[in-house]
Amino acid sequence: MSKAAVLTLAVLLALVLAASAPLVRAQPALATDPHVAAMLAQVDPATLSQAVGDLSGEWPATIGGEPYTIRTRHTASSEGLLKAMQYAGERLGSLGLEVEYHTWAAGTPPNVIGELPGAGEAEEALILCGHLDDMPAGPVAPGADDNASGAAAVLAAAAILSEYTWTCDLRFALWTGEEKGLLGSRAYAARRAAAMTRSWAS
Repeated sequence: MSKAAVLTLAVLLALVLAASAPLVRAQPALATDPHVAAMLAQVDPATLSQAVGDLSGEWPATIGGEPYTIRTRHTASSEGLLKAMQYAGERLGSLGLEVEYHTWAAGTPPNVIGELPGAGEAEEALILCGHLDDMPAGPVAPGADDNASGAAAVLAAAAILSEYTWTCDLRFALWTGEEKGLLGSRAYAARRAAAMTRSWAS
């Protein structure tokens, strides 16, 4: 079991709780908050390990109802990364999240974003993210710790946090093009910034 995946998920949960409390009365200390304890109790090392193995080609993953071994997720190897993207999208969609495939460049596998709308009136969103692509270029690039473990943590966080009601929107994003220079996440940030500018101008 990857300790990095467990640590990443714990950090993600802490960030979410710090930024947007569920619609219940806050407790005085994070360590004694029963909601935090309930969430952490749902972190399953076996589930994290399964997702890391699925994404790194340790065994065939079920994608589109069929077995497929992801041998590489390098941006240039479109099939492997597209399959990883489909895997992530299916997992997020199965949680009832609104899934967007954000195409940021022609011919490049898109970012995958699952959104959980918040119950509050504030137009705010918290993004929990990791990247799907890996290195090096070539027919085999498992990328278990860079970054299948991070992607698995985002998917696990989505599964747990989607069971709660939040005051702000939660977005669970898996970027492509990270190894090429943060291209997917930069494109998404630029799109959001442009949308906010239009909103202020209208």
